[in-house]
Amino acid sequence: MTGSTILSIELTVKQASVQDQETSNIDESFACLTSTQMDSHATSSKNLSFSTPDDKSYALICTERKYGALNYTPLPFVMARGLGTRVWDVDGRELIDFGGAYCAMNLGHCHPRLVKVLQSQLETLTLASRAFTHASAADFCRVVTKTFGYERVLPLNGGAEAVECAIKLARSWGYSQLAIPSDQALVLTFTNNYHGRTSLATSMSSATNNRTNYGPFIPGVSPFYDASNPTKKLVYNDEASLRAAFDTVGSRICAVLVESVQGEAGVIVPSASWLRFVRDLCRSRGALYIADEIQVGLGRCGHMVACTGIAPDVRPDVLLLAKSLSGGTYPTSVVLADSHHMAAIRPNTHGATFSGSPLSTVATIEALAILHDEQLCDRAAELGPYLVQGLCRLRDVVGRSAIGEIRGIGLLVAFDVHETQLNRSSERKWTAWHLSMLLMSRGILAKLVQSTTLKLTPPLTVTKQELDAFLTALDACLRDFSDGTVDTHGIPGVDKYAGMLGGSSTLV
Repeated sequence: MTGSTILSIELTVKQASVQDQETSNIDESFACLTSTQMDSHATSSKNLSFSTPDDKSYALICTERKYGALNYTPLPFVMARGLGTRVWDVDGRELIDFGGAYCAMNLGHCHPRLVKVLQSQLETLTLASRAFTHASAADFCRVVTKTFGYERVLPLNGGAEAVECAIKLARSWGYSQLAIPSDQALVLTFTNNYHGRTSLATSMSSATNNRTNYGPFIPGVSPFYDASNPTKKLVYNDEASLRAAFDTVGSRICAVLVESVQGEAGVIVPSASWLRFVRDLCRSRGALYIADEIQVGLGRCGHMVACTGIAPDVRPDVLLLAKSLSGGTYPTSVVLADSHHMAAIRPNTHGATFSGSPLSTVATIEALAILHDEQLCDRAAELGPYLVQGLCRLRDVVGRSAIGEIRGIGLLVAFDVHETQLNRSSERKWTAWHLSMLLMSRGILAKLVQSTTLKLTPPLTVTKQELDAFLTALDACLRDFSDGTVDTHGIPGVDKYAGMLGGSSTLV
C-alpha cells in the first residue's frame, strides 16, 4: 500500500456494481472534476466577486454570528456542495479545497462509494447504541485491526474522545501493571501539541490562548512535568528533555502521548531517531507509547501509519485515528492496541452512545477499501514532494520572498508567511490572513495555523494540475502584494469580513 509509484495521477472511481446507473452517473461527475476542469483554474487569475448584490454568503454568516457561539473564526466561505477536491458556496463560487477539513477529507468530498453505502445503511439501521451490537460491527473490528496490525479496537466518535480514552487506558495500565501509587500517574505530552479542545486536551496544551480562563487544569497530563520547577518542559523532537523527564519523575510515568507529526503547530516532522528514542525509552520503563495520528494518519503523510513511514521499525503501543477514518462522512475515531494493553479498559467503564454505530462502521470499512483500491498513500507520497518543490521554486522568484520556511511530508505541507515582505510596497498592514483571502478570490481555499503559517492539506485525490493551479494562484497573489496591486484594488471580502472574521487562525 505504500512506496510504489502509480502510473496515472487521474482518479478512477471503482464501482461495486456497474449496473447501478445512478451511482455511475455520480462517478462520471467525480472523475470529471479531476481531469477536464483543471485548465481554467491553472491559468485564470481573475478575482471572484465577494460583494455581489445577492450575496447569500454574507447574510448567512451574519445570522450564524448573531445566534451561534463565536468559538471559531472561519474564512468567509459558506459551503453548499462538495465533490472530489472541489467545493461550491451558496452563491455558486467554485474553489479547490486545500483545507481538506483538517485532514478529514483524504478521499475527497462525497466520494460516490461512500455515498452509496451510507444511503443504503440509512434505509436499514442508523443506531443500535452500545447496549446492543449490530450486523456490521464484527466486520468493522476485523477490518480495522487487520489493516493496522493490532489485536483490539475500541470505536469512538471524535478525535478528542480517542485521546481521552487513551489517557484512561494509560492510567489504568500504570496503576495495574506498573504499581504507580493511586492518583499519581503521569502522561507526558510535548510543547506546541494539539490533541483537541476538551478540558483534558486544554490541560495538555502549552498555548497561552488555549488555556486563558479555562483553568484549573487537569493534573498529570502536561508538557510541564515537574511541579516544583515549571520551567522544565518537554520539547518535541528533543531527546534531552524527554530523558530528563524520565530521570526526574520516571516512576510515575505511565505513557508518552506523541503526535507523529505536529500538524497544527505548522507541520513539524520529527526525526526517525527521535521516534525510536521515544519507543525505546517507553519500552525500557514499561510506559505506553501512544501515537496520535488523528490528523496525520490514513495516507496523509504517504503511509497508512505516519510514524511507521518515518521510522519503519517503530510500532506504537496505542494508535489513535479519526477524521478521515470514515472518509469525512461520519464522526469516527478508534483506539487500537494489543489485547494485554486494551485489557486496562475494564468492561462498562468507557464508551459512547453513537460510537461504533452502523453508519460509522460501514463508512469506515468502505473508506479503508477506497484508500487501498485507489492507492492514495502512494499518491500522497508522490504528489507531496511535487508540491513542496513547486513552493521552493516559487520562493526563489524575485518578489516572492514572503514565502518562508517550507515543511512537508506526503500531502501534509505548510509554509511560513513573512508578513513584512507582503508590505514592502505598501503602507498598509497586510497579513497572512489577507493572503488567505486573496487566494480564496482566485479559487483556492486554504487555512492558516499559528497566525502566520499556511497549511495545505488537499484531498489525496488532488491532481498535479490542481497543485499547479494552486501554485499559479499563489504566484499571482504574491505578485499583487509585491507590485502594490492590492493597495489599488483591495482584496475581495476584506472590508466586509475583517471586523468579524479577520486574522482567523487555528492556534494563535
